[in-house]
Amino acid sequence: MESFDENYTNAIIDKLKSIIGRDLTVKEINYFKLERSGIAYEMIMDYILDNEKSRIDIEHYIKNVIGEAEQN
Repeated sequence: MESFDENYTNAIIDKLKSIIGRDLTVKEINYFKLERSGIAYEMIMDYILDNEKSRIDIEHYIKNVIGEAEQN
């Protein structure tokens, strides 16, 4: 994995863990470690860093993106 991708995915995972107050499951980590475009990383970070989103909102976000990935 390129340094850019690795840095972004690690930052996303760290921020998610911090917000929800728990470790992510292996499935969750694997999904968020997928390589994406720079814009996609920014969109994920913007969403999870939105001050209007609660911990519960972020938990739902994680579940929804995992569910969508499994449907495809």
